[in-house]
Amino acid sequence: MISAVTLTGCATTMGSGVTDSQLRRVCGLWQPISWSSQDTDLTIEEVKINNAKNVAFCPENAPKK
Repeated sequence: MISAVTLTGCATTMGSGVTDSQLRRVCGLWQPISWSSQDTDLTIEEVKINNAKNVAFCPENAPKK
């Protein structure tokens, strides 16, 4: 008889080699960045891109409405 066992501590996310536990830690640390009116347009654009990537990778970091 063969039985299947799931080892959630070893499960990886999308074949990236990153475990679910590691992903949760990254998402807990990766917080949105803000900008000021004194920042350049390029800096503001880069901050917005970083924040969009944050939400795409860590949906739980999306701003609360």
